[in-house]
Amino acid sequence: MNEFVDLFPIHPAFIEVFEKIYIAEKREVLKTITNLIKNIIDEEVPEDMPGIISYDAYWYFIKDNMSMRTNPDIKDVIDKSSIIEGAILRSFPRPQYKDSAIKIINALSVYRLATGDIRTPIGITVDNIKDDLCLFIRIPEFEEDFLRTTIETIMKDIIRTVNGQFISYNQDNQQYYIDMVRVGIDYDVIIQEKAEKLDDDTLNRYYFEILLKVLDWNVKEYVPNFKIWEYSLKWLDKNIERDGYLFMGSPDERSTAQPPRDFYIYFLNPYSKDNRKYIENGKKDEVFFEFTNYDEELESLLKSYSASMILYDSSANDGKAIYGNKADGFMKEIVKWIKTNIGSCFSVSHNGVTKRILDIARGAKREDETIKDYIDFVASSCLSLYFADKYPDYPKFKVTITRDNREDMFKYGLNYIAGQKSEHGAKILQTFDLIDNDGNITVENSRYAKYFQDMVNSLPEGKVLNHDDIFVLENEVEIDKEFRLDGEWVALILCTLVYNGEIAITVNNKKYDATMLSDLAKLAPNDIVNFSFCDRPKGIPINTLKRLMEIIGLPTGTISNSEKQVEAIKEMNKKFDELISEAHSTIQYVTSGKTIWDKLLFNDAEKKSYKDELNGFISFLNTLKRFNTPGKLRNFRYSKEEIEREFDALKMINRIQKIMNFVNSIDAYAVYISKACLVLTDNNDWIKKVEDVKQKIEDTIKNIDDVDLNATKKDVINELINIKKEYIDIYFEEHRKHRLDYKGDEHKKKILNSSKFSNLRRLKSIDILTGSELTAIEEELGKIHSCFSLTQQDLETEVQCIHCKYRYGDKNELLVYGKLDEIENKIDEIYKKWEEKLLENIEDPFVKINIGYLNDDQQKCINEFIARRSFPENIDNLFLSSIKDLLKGLDKVEIDSKEFIANITGNGPVTLDDFKNNFMKFIENKVQGKEKDKVRIIIK
Repeated sequence: MNEFVDLFPIHPAFIEVFEKIYIAEKREVLKTITNLIKNIIDEEVPEDMPGIISYDAYWYFIKDNMSMRTNPDIKDVIDKSSIIEGAILRSFPRPQYKDSAIKIINALSVYRLATGDIRTPIGITVDNIKDDLCLFIRIPEFEEDFLRTTIETIMKDIIRTVNGQFISYNQDNQQYYIDMVRVGIDYDVIIQEKAEKLDDDTLNRYYFEILLKVLDWNVKEYVPNFKIWEYSLKWLDKNIERDGYLFMGSPDERSTAQPPRDFYIYFLNPYSKDNRKYIENGKKDEVFFEFTNYDEELESLLKSYSASMILYDSSANDGKAIYGNKADGFMKEIVKWIKTNIGSCFSVSHNGVTKRILDIARGAKREDETIKDYIDFVASSCLSLYFADKYPDYPKFKVTITRDNREDMFKYGLNYIAGQKSEHGAKILQTFDLIDNDGNITVENSRYAKYFQDMVNSLPEGKVLNHDDIFVLENEVEIDKEFRLDGEWVALILCTLVYNGEIAITVNNKKYDATMLSDLAKLAPNDIVNFSFCDRPKGIPINTLKRLMEIIGLPTGTISNSEKQVEAIKEMNKKFDELISEAHSTIQYVTSGKTIWDKLLFNDAEKKSYKDELNGFISFLNTLKRFNTPGKLRNFRYSKEEIEREFDALKMINRIQKIMNFVNSIDAYAVYISKACLVLTDNNDWIKKVEDVKQKIEDTIKNIDDVDLNATKKDVINELINIKKEYIDIYFEEHRKHRLDYKGDEHKKKILNSSKFSNLRRLKSIDILTGSELTAIEEELGKIHSCFSLTQQDLETEVQCIHCKYRYGDKNELLVYGKLDEIENKIDEIYKKWEEKLLENIEDPFVKINIGYLNDDQQKCINEFIARRSFPENIDNLFLSSIKDLLKGLDKVEIDSKEFIANITGNGPVTLDDFKNNFMKFIENKVQGKEKDKVRIIIK
């Protein structure tokens, strides 16, 4: 660091390298440094960069010293260095690093003279460049690794700029050096020499190549070997593309483009003396673009590009790739320049008047606008008046029509007419005033439709309007004679007249009227455009329509009056909609799986038959709806007989509606009684009544057309009401028998809360007492339920009690009448029995002797019980513990009653002796191993 400070602003490497240069005298270093310091002595020391001078600065002294060129080595190095420097100045790809690249080349040139032998593959590394040159490069991150990566990038760009020549890289020592051994080719010089010799035709040819790139135009030429293309141009005033041709070159080639079209756009040769003549003699359908306002630099680039492409075509191997890369670079610069200056570099001429593009376009190109769009706008602006003169009656389209979408837009319009509405279809029809503000199709306001309608109406009876009566062939394109509209738009207008019933049109030998628009819309657009003829439909069949109105219940007189026909048609269509709705509802009802008494109202065969017939009727009604104007009624093709046959479906609808009405009126009763049947299964009389009314209902449905429906419905409903009432009475009575009322519920609570019942439940824990008796009573009380909320009104909607869920006929349900009194008696009996049982066991001498072993309280409790000969009013824990402790020595043996009977009597009667023997044997077996005096047998 001290050395840097002492030598500032001279880098120490300056002196190190200088000493290695064999041509420099030692005193030369001081002289050079002195001159370098003089150049910067008055300048401020930079604050944002190192400001260090290194050995690359010495190269300028070597170059400028002419005497040094007498040395062949120095001259060779200077020559090669100059070639490299020139290439960098011209073509270095990263302008922000160009100064750093020149500095590196100067350093390599100086170092080339410091190696002793200028042909030795020795140079400097990336780290040498970074450290010894103190390069200051403005980079995003001021870090050593980022700086090293940037220098590596600059070196690669230098080698790429000189096409891999003059600069080499030694893999062994990672050094870059100026290669004096390899013979280099200065491709730039060769290109420049070639460029100076190019003639005008060559330059014109390559200019057009670049122009195609500018326009991004890669379409195949319309005429082989001629720069002529089919071209579409948007007529801005009418929002539709017109067809024409695009030329690059001389207008003399116009006759080559056939057939003639609406316009001709020429990009003239930039190197031609005849352009003014073409412009002055230009026709109304011609627009000329001339490349006029460009500078010498642009012209030099154009020549360099042309020369590079010629050399590319004639070269091979490495040279071909290099010339190709050079040409790409020149083209990019030219394209960029033209796109930047598009508004001023071209002049545009039409009808002998020449202006700048910028003047015609009324402003610069928008960023989102392509060059082609910009050029098209200018050309269309020039041709606008010419198009208007040629097609004065053309409408302005509500949606842009292009060559590519024209057929689709025609289809959108046609589909809209056929009922498939869309936004595009509406806009196409709006263009010709064929729909109103509500989107309804109409021809009243369209002058185009009116004209063609008048043509048909003016025909003699039996005559037709042929295709050729409407169209004329002009330049191989059919347009109509009156408005000069294209064929598809005329066809669309005629289809609207077909929709309105004003005409019928014949396509491919088939006539299409207002009822066949869906079929017409399925045809290929070209077939419709090439229709054969159109004619008037027949007159309105008044008598047939009167019969139709009579069938659907409308006054027949209105259809005969031409002034009231529109209103009559509206009423008919309204009625058709009602009938269609009825038919759909009927189909839905038939196929819904409706049941009565859990049986399908219609079987599968009936469902299919009804559905098919009603769908056919709906289809017929929809067909009738198409005749929605007086004009369309002229195409009405059905006879009275056909109408009557189709409307036979009304009888079916009426029959099914009768069934539906009848079933709906009894359905609630039928559903209720069906549920009730699942409850009242054992009442044969009631079930017989149900079966009888079910049969009556089934017969009524089967013969619905032959019965007095109102009277039958009234009778059936009365029967169902009586059956339901009878069920309610039966269930209500059974519920009363099996449920405690309020008084009974209070009685039950009294039993459960009584001291006797409570005492028994506590005594139940004493082993010698038979607890099963009390358990049986508890279970019996548990089966006795209370319900005093049910009313007969509740049973009007529910077949069972909603409060207690009483199940009619359930064997587990007990009759409650007198049951509580019976249970009270049983409780008294058990209470008395258990008193006697305990007293008997306590007074047993074997047990009684143990009273003295109890504590005082227990002894007192037992003695009082013996003296009182009854239980205390409330049995507490002291009484229970006293009894249990006293009887603890007893050995309880429980015998199941069923087991006892089976062992004593076997399978039948026994003798007295057998009974005694069996009894003793069974008992001995049960008490075996026990002290007999302590055994207490309990039969369960």
